[in-house]
Parts: sequence; C-alpha cells; structure tokens
Amino acid sequence: MGTDMINPAIETGKSIGDFGMMAITAGFFLVLSALMWVTFFRWFMKVINDTMSAQRETFKELLAETRNQNIQLNNISEGLAPETQMRIKTVTNMAFDLAVERVCRIIKRVREENHISDKEGTAKKFEEVLGEAYFLRGLSYFYLVRMYGDVPLILAETDASTYMPRTAVAEIYDQAIIPSLKKAVEILPAKSRSGFSSTPSKWAAEACLADAYMTMAGWPLKRGQEYYSLAAAAAKDIIDNSGLYLTEEYAELWKEANKAQPNEVMFAIHHNAKMKTASNYGKSYYPSDFAPNAGWSDYYANESFFLNYPDDARKEWNYMTEWETKNGHVTYKESADKLPAISKYYDYDNGAPGKSAQANGITCIYRYADVLLMYAEASTRATNSVNAQALDAIQKVQKRAGYAQDQLTTTTDPTAFTTAVFNERGWEFFAEMKRWFELVRLEKVSEVRAETWNGSLFQSNNHYYFPIPYQQIRLTQWTNNAGY
Repeated sequence: MGTDMINPAIETGKSIGDFGMMAITAGFFLVLSALMWVTFFRWFMKVINDTMSAQRETFKELLAETRNQNIQLNNISEGLAPETQMRIKTVTNMAFDLAVERVCRIIKRVREENHISDKEGTAKKFEEVLGEAYFLRGLSYFYLVRMYGDVPLILAETDASTYMPRTAVAEIYDQAIIPSLKKAVEILPAKSRSGFSSTPSKWAAEACLADAYMTMAGWPLKRGQEYYSLAAAAAKDIIDNSGLYLTEEYAELWKEANKAQPNEVMFAIHHNAKMKTASNYGKSYYPSDFAPNAGWSDYYANESFFLNYPDDARKEWNYMTEWETKNGHVTYKESADKLPAISKYYDYDNGAPGKSAQANGITCIYRYADVLLMYAEASTRATNSVNAQALDAIQKVQKRAGYAQDQLTTTTDPTAFTTAVFNERGWEFFAEMKRWFELVRLEKVSEVRAETWNGSLFQSNNHYYFPIPYQQIRLTQWTNNAGY
C-alpha cells in the first residue's frame, strides 16, 4: 500500500480540507456519525466574523439583507405543498461539509501516529477512511450543485481562495462528483467500517453514483439515455452482487431499535440526543393541539398527496390522522390546523410523544429500495423497454408495502411503467427529503404544483436553484442566481 496510496490520500485530504464556501439557510441537520462524521464546518463563520470585526459599520446592512433573503426563500417554499416545504427548509439550513475537516485530521493523525507505510493492517484501515472521504466529497458536491447550481471547484489545496469563481455544474459533475464517487466505489469495502449505515460501504457509494448519473440524464444537463444506461449498470451491480435486501416490514425501518440493521439502509446520518447529535423529529412533527404535549407543527403532510396515497402499510405508518387534544379526540379535519400529521419518525421520540424537540433515529440518505426503483426507472429510460428485472424491482417494493397481486405493476409499456415508478418513489420515500430533487430532474414541478408554478421565480428565471446566502455574495462578489 505504502506511499503509492499515501500521496493521493494527502492530496485528497488537502483538497477537502480547505473548502468552506457554502453555509446554507434553513434546516437539514447533516450530522455525520461514528467519530469522524460529527462536524459542522466553521471556516465560513470565521471569515464572516473576521469581516464583521474589520467592518462593523456594515453589520446592520448585512443582517438586513440576510433577513430579506430568508424572506425570499420562505416565499419560494410557501408556494409549495407543506410536505415539499419541509424538504426545502430542512435541506437548506446546514453547511454541507465539503471540507470534512475532522476527516482530514483523522487521516493525518493515523498516518503520523501509526507509521502507516510500515503497517499493512493500519494501511487498510486508512484506505477505508480515504474512501469515506472521497464518498463524502462526491455526496456533498452532489447536494450543492442541485441546490445552488455553479459552485467553486476545489480539488487541491492550492485551488482554495476566498474570491475564487463559481464553476459550471457540468464541470463539477465531471471533475468532482463522478471521479470522487468512482474512487469511493473502488476502495471502499463491501461491508462498511462500522458494519452498518453510519459509515459508507462501496454499495452506498455506488448508489450515490447511480443517483448522480440519473440526475445528469435529466435537468439541467439532459445527457439522456447514455447516462440512464450508466445509472442502470451501477444499480444492477448492487442488486446482483451486494447481498442487500428489503426489511420485511416497512414500519420496522423506522424504529430506534433497528437503526443499525445493515440489510436495507445503506448510508444514513445517525442521531443520538444524549450524544448531542439529535434529529429534529420531535416536537416539530407533532400537531399544535396534540395533548398532553403540544407540538410545534413545523411539518404537516399535504392533504391531496395523503388522499392519493394507496391504502397500504406505508400509509398506515407514515400518517397520524387522529389524536387527543385538551378538548378531546379529533380527526385531522377537526384539528386546529386541519392537516394530517407525519408520524413516520415518531418512534425516534426522546421521551414522551411531543415532549422534546430533540429526537434520535436516522436521516436516511440511501437504502436498498432506492436502488431497486432507480434500476427500474433507469433501465427502462435507457432502452425504452421494460425488462423482467425492472418489473421484479418495483414489485418487490410494492409487495413489501402490502399490495395485492392485482395491484402490482405489470405493464410493459415504457411510459406507463416509468409513471408507475415515479408514483412509487413518492409513496416509498415520503418525508425522506428526496421528492424535490426528483421533481427537478424530471422537470415535473410545474405538473405537481401548476397553480403556484405559473409566474413563480423558478418559471420566470428558468431554473430551480435557491439563493446563495448574502454573506457569500458579499465576500466573493459573485452574482447571485437569477431572480435573487
């Protein structure tokens, strides 16, 4: 393993150690677990603090502009369904930790303290950490370009500077996302370092790679069938060779006691309230009139989506449609806010239901059901035909949900089949913060929310990106995304 592996490791450590460009505006709790993953990137805040110290007279102006931009983001989300608001607001608040400073420090410490070139066993462990770093760089860039479009490209220490320009989305995919994920697939073990989803395996990296290829096939790059073929090949490799399988009961996926089960969840953020890495699956998800512990009602389900949801095991687990209030038992239509509650994460409560804002559980990034439905869609779009393995893939998901035999998707018409897959992804991944990205890559936002799409900022500016935080604009002198 020796220096041939150490030198690229050092370069990777440098390249991901100095990136600190994006602080995001509204709440996706990216807390990377298992020693090396718990970190929020502080470089950006240090630059801001230094800037404010040097230019205190601009502080009030900066705060005012930041508030204005937060109002703009709220205006965007207000035009969307409540469940989609949840996705936007939770995905856009945390810093996607491209730098992974703690990862870089671990890599450096392992090398220096263990004389890695002389110890083959330690070298193997080091390579696993290196693979995780590549995975995290690819994953983080993947989120950033989908949310903000052009972002700075940093692949080496010398690339990083406060005033560096933004790089086109296509170049970020071609030079950062795809190479990083391919390298992660190459060097990560089939079984993750932790033995479960708190650290990535090669299969998690390959799932992310398939997801990236599918996104490149759609908006904004629109590379089409070639990239659907690449996505299908990556997903098929996982199906054929990983040994992963669906958890027997959908509800069991979302129980605190089962979050370390390795058969379906491939990569997730693991939360622990006692360890100060809590999720926000507590009071935020409970209705405002819930008794005895009133919730904050930050997130509700969209009623029309709920009414269209098949009456299956997932719907039963994912929604709470009646509850006790101080004035007695109510259905959601009789409740204060008259919307169904999202109960998917209630088993993660830290204490009594609705009592604590802090919760446990996982935030799932990839699971095997993703892979099955990615393969079903990508293979069909790549060949304009529905093969037997694609049918089997969607039916596995449907059977687990409790579909009767006559409810299973059996069509071999490509258009009807991809529509079925699209719908199935909506049901299966409800409240997992995936739907927005799927609507964008398939350019279906206007179909799903036609009444708010017309005249919207997205329509008038021909993009789906969020505003770059004002602080970044002030620091770098970039031009913000159109319309902001």
